[in-house]
Amino acid sequence: MSAIYRNEHQAVALAMSVDRISTCRPASWQTDYRSGFAEELTSKPEPLEPLTTIERLAQDAMTRSLIKRHVDRMTFLALVAKYGADNDERAAAINKLADMLDSPAPTKFRRVCVWAWACVAFRRGIKTRLMESGEKHRATLYRWRKGIAAQLDYLEERAESVLSPELLERGLTEAA
Repeated sequence: MSAIYRNEHQAVALAMSVDRISTCRPASWQTDYRSGFAEELTSKPEPLEPLTTIERLAQDAMTRSLIKRHVDRMTFLALVAKYGADNDERAAAINKLADMLDSPAPTKFRRVCVWAWACVAFRRGIKTRLMESGEKHRATLYRWRKGIAAQLDYLEERAESVLSPELLERGLTEAA
């Protein structure tokens, strides 16, 4: 039997963004696209088990439930903030997470730092503007931002290390 996910990181990313899966059939023109490049000849075969859309939706929902049961609330909020597909859920998670972080920075600053960590589109250009707009010394703002990012990275790493044996035991990932 082959695995469902390549590794813990992919399992977390797909399970936390379960809202991205659409059960509607795409229009025929959407499936006709070919890039002109021979993908079939150059791509490496995936050792993953192919799933239908409904099976993928069910598996990702069960994996998300597994994640929620095995990690603490703060870690779960960090994963929702980074990988969630529903913007309202992400915003709520970011607001709660900003209040839970251990930092001397003001809440608004923490919230912006969490948004910048979680969202690539938000991150572009915000760092410079954030540092220029603060009343505090620039080094203080950098120190606060670095501390917040380190906490968030630690939460993500901790989730993957906690989930690794669980996913391996259930046959969802393969041993590296």
